[in-house]
Amino acid sequence: MRVNANTCIVGDSVVLVPYRPEHVPTYHRWMTDPKLQELTASEPLTYEQEVEMQKKWRDDEDSKCDYALMRRPKTDSVYSLELTFIVLGRPQTDLREDLHNEDVAQLPMIGDVNLFFNRTADEVGNDVLEVECEVMIAEPRYRGQGLGHAALSMLLSYASSSIPDGLGVPKSCFVAEIGLENLASRALFRKLGFRESKVVEIFNEVELKYDIEATSHPEWLKGEKRVYD
Repeated sequence: MRVNANTCIVGDSVVLVPYRPEHVPTYHRWMTDPKLQELTASEPLTYEQEVEMQKKWRDDEDSKCDYALMRRPKTDSVYSLELTFIVLGRPQTDLREDLHNEDVAQLPMIGDVNLFFNRTADEVGNDVLEVECEVMIAEPRYRGQGLGHAALSMLLSYASSSIPDGLGVPKSCFVAEIGLENLASRALFRKLGFRESKVVEIFNEVELKYDIEATSHPEWLKGEKRVYD
């Protein structure tokens, strides 16, 4: 989005940046992988289509919510807004506190994190906002290191922070839909304070919601929000 298209969030192990043309080749390569398509419920696009999608998201002015939007909606739902960050990895040996934008641009792409904003109806028909959360570490050599946890934790912290520091999303709106067999992702969301609320057998998925009634809540990582020219 144009409103905050020049914003990134810097953490100790990952950096979240807006989706830009230089990211398209790697992202397109990721999404030709049938396994990733299955895990993200995405349909394959040609490279030319991916380029056009990136331009559309970059130029979209209809939302105050920020970063370049790039993921396809699931075929069984209609999302009013899709928000995505590219996840960059920081080596464990990178202890610089003064990480400049030029340094950020050289970090490797390892995945993305997403928020899908959807207007839906609750059990009694009231209109409510659901914000579905997803994380993908696409590069195999970066998996199993807690980077997905760090990226999603930073995104949730940013999204739930008050405007103008964040998006002002109530924590009660956060949900996730995960394949029943994806035990690692289910465990990740539970660590972030979500509880499994129901099984959707027709899609072989489990729904998780942020547990606002829990007696204790995990502290989400807070990255440094900065201008990313």
